[in-house]
Amino acid sequence: MVDAGELAAIASLWKRERRTFTASFGGVSMLPTIAAGAPVEIVCGDEAKPGDVILFLHRGQVVVHRLIARRGAWMLARGDANPIPDLPVSADALIGRALSAAPYEETGWQTFNRQLVVIAFRIAPTLARRIVPLLWQIRRVVLAAHRTATPS
Repeated sequence: MVDAGELAAIASLWKRERRTFTASFGGVSMLPTIAAGAPVEIVCGDEAKPGDVILFLHRGQVVVHRLIARRGAWMLARGDANPIPDLPVSADALIGRALSAAPYEETGWQTFNRQLVVIAFRIAPTLARRIVPLLWQIRRVVLAAHRTATPS
């Protein structure tokens, strides 16, 4: 069994060498595009663009999902069978992209959902800069009110 550190080192080496390999993966998150156990050809270190099926590391595991958006040092992916995207991951986690995966054909609802996700992904940094300080101020007020209401 390979631990997370060893897996990251292997991925880094394969990206530098632009290695191409064929592997199969478990899970059903990429149905109907990729069935569990189906062979997938991966090219490591290749630049991926939204719509590509990518291979990346997340919490010490290899994940095969579709890239939805990429912004700066972050990327957002989702399994074709999953209704919501994964949490954003560092673009450094990208190992490569699948060469043999069929393109994903979205329905109207999926296009709308993807657009909402991309918009949320774009405004999240601004919201975080404004909301987090506000939440800290609210916390201070609540704690101060609690201290004055609690007898010593």
